[in-house]
Amino acid sequence: MRSKWIEGYEGHYKITDQAEVISYCKDKNGKVLKPHLNKNGYLTVELGGKEFRLHQLVANAFVPGKKEGLVINHKDGNKTNCLPSNLEWVTSSENTQHAYATGLCPRNKGPRKDSRQIAQKDKNGTVIAIFNSITEAAIATKPDSMSLASAVSKIKQVCEGYTHNGYTRKTAYGYKWSYAD
Repeated sequence: MRSKWIEGYEGHYKITDQAEVISYCKDKNGKVLKPHLNKNGYLTVELGGKEFRLHQLVANAFVPGKKEGLVINHKDGNKTNCLPSNLEWVTSSENTQHAYATGLCPRNKGPRKDSRQIAQKDKNGTVIAIFNSITEAAIATKPDSMSLASAVSKIKQVCEGYTHNGYTRKTAYGYKWSYAD
């Protein structure tokens, strides 16, 4: 087992390659500190009244490749596995890509939970189609030359009875629109 003094705490605390912090503050033989799980799922230890993430202490001491702007990635996705063999220095972008690739950050699938269904109606008010969201309706019906944001805005104005300068928008793209619920 290798150990190194923690930068800024030389003579007081060491970090080992087994992800243990040893305090020499009250015991000259050293006492292993017990890490605690923080609210974000990382193991932390307190050094001199300040909280540190264990994986950062380990990486700073035992993982080569540290450069400004890089962050620490847990290769196996387990935030409590702080062994040097499980840590690597990566860019923020690479860390995010790793989180998605390993399923740590699930991709959004389907409509948002707060989306409302939208009814597309002909000029007589007969329902032609139901969409899971305004965005879905806009994608299906907007002219190619119009931005998605503009199309969403127009359909939303119809659904919400938007009035501007005495004019109430009643249709968008030749259809009436309303919330289906």
